[in-house]
Amino acid sequence: MGLAIFINVNTTSAASNVSLTDHTTPKVTLVTPANNSIVTSTKNIKVKFSEKIKFGNKNISLKTIGGKTIYSQKSISYNILTVTPSSTLASGVKYSLTLNSGSVTDLAGNRVSNYTTRFTVSPINLAQMKDGISRVQTFYKKNNRLPKYVSYGTKQINISFFQKIIATQGLKIVTSNYPDGWVSLKNIVYDHQDTSYTCGPSSLKMAISNFGMNLNEMGLASYASSNSNIGTSHTGLITAVNRVNLKYGTHFNLSDVTFSSKGWSGLRNYLVHNHPVILHIESFINPNTSGHYVVLMGININSGLVKIADPSYGYRTLTFSQLKTRMNWIVNTGRSTEVVLPLID
Repeated sequence: MGLAIFINVNTTSAASNVSLTDHTTPKVTLVTPANNSIVTSTKNIKVKFSEKIKFGNKNISLKTIGGKTIYSQKSISYNILTVTPSSTLASGVKYSLTLNSGSVTDLAGNRVSNYTTRFTVSPINLAQMKDGISRVQTFYKKNNRLPKYVSYGTKQINISFFQKIIATQGLKIVTSNYPDGWVSLKNIVYDHQDTSYTCGPSSLKMAISNFGMNLNEMGLASYASSNSNIGTSHTGLITAVNRVNLKYGTHFNLSDVTFSSKGWSGLRNYLVHNHPVILHIESFINPNTSGHYVVLMGININSGLVKIADPSYGYRTLTFSQLKTRMNWIVNTGRSTEVVLPLID
């Protein structure tokens, strides 16, 4: 007796239950340095994915938060993308690495989605930054000026560099806790003059810092033809500004005008419009001997007070009468009839 066995296999139905096509987008599982981390240094940035990858359109960019492109080499090993800067990353700067859609893909061609990670290179961490700010604020309240350095053990960080570092984390030193009536500049970065005769270039550096630029004091001194015999002239400062415009493509205008043509309300109006003012006054260190440049930081018409950034000292608060006497000394000694030098952007 024969036995017949019939097996009904529906190949179409079986195949429909199994998909051999990969539609999964590769995902970032780890990045080093970690997103929003602060590191003392790094030789490269590594991005690990959930699966093996290859280059797509290679649209990968490493930039400073300010937008400057950092040239770098890119390589892939299995599921890790490595971005190696061509030069050492500067300290006190925040960076961003952006992988644009399709910059890398998995082996099936699935494109990575847009991805951005950020990190900061800094000699101090976030806790140290906040501790330093607290100590600087205490010093400022006691002395009415910023210290020259912020110390961490035996390490000293110049106050200008310290302000640059904390700015990467959206932090700042509060130097404008003024009562009602005050009008003040918010973005000036204080600079202590490098030599006994470069108060002019130092004041110009502070004035320009109000617009987010950090220029070299001695470079400005060279532009202004400053020297130890005569210091810096108004013409020299104006020439320095023109040289800055030529080099950086800026459109600053520095001129010198008489105080009598502006008065206190005119000085206040400059600050209202965020225009720094360099003032030529009698020296605090060498009175009755030499002139000195300072930057007008704030003015209170109601109380008759001004605040100046003095490159030889720090911040000073003076009465209208005290400042006017020092401006008059410049005029009365024949040094200049124009003691007000507004910087207009």
